[in-house]
Amino acid sequence: MAQREAPMGAAPAARRLRVLCLHSFRTSGKIFEEQLQRAQLTEALGDLVELTFVDAPHGASGAIPRDVKPYFEGPYFEWFTAEAVGDRVEFDEQKLEGAVMSSALVALQRSGLRPRLSALPPLRFCVLFAGMKSRHPQHAAAFAALGGKVPCPSLHVYGDRDALKNPHCVELADSFRNSTVLLHQRGHSIPALKGPQLAVLRSFLVAAAGDAEELRAGTVTCV
Repeated sequence: MAQREAPMGAAPAARRLRVLCLHSFRTSGKIFEEQLQRAQLTEALGDLVELTFVDAPHGASGAIPRDVKPYFEGPYFEWFTAEAVGDRVEFDEQKLEGAVMSSALVALQRSGLRPRLSALPPLRFCVLFAGMKSRHPQHAAAFAALGGKVPCPSLHVYGDRDALKNPHCVELADSFRNSTVLLHQRGHSIPALKGPQLAVLRSFLVAAAGDAEELRAGTVTCV
């Protein structure tokens, strides 16, 4: 009997990576889960990752983005508001809240500026969809404390036709010491990755799974 070939970037038999998924501006954990399902990524990565979706702590404080409300039911949440951060939050940063928070969490933990956060099991890697660098003063301080280069493997997924690609997505990728960029041909979206692009994502996760075997159980990661 012929043996079935392993899928691209197949991982050795091991516990799946536990991945913490942070949704974007004025959406929800449920919406993010549905976005990944529509992009067929949940199925494509199911053998590698165990996804946990959470809601941001604040209810939506304003209008729901026009590319969200017609397609996804509420309730809707946000990670921070302009009132909470002052006048430093730009609209683009709000729109990219999930990737902003994920990258900022890693920077805060690695910098040691939040001792209680740094005492938790380390966030071992991050996958950032169309992200930008946070302008929040505390987050900026964390990036600065690391010399502008976060020592954490990162995969940055963004579209060639995304108006926010330059300079925001490029700047964030440059802020990580060990970053990989996966460029797709769409705009500001979570794409259905296929072929070589999916292979890049799977290979990144396989490498992360290999590193995680050396760590204690309970490690989580941000998306």
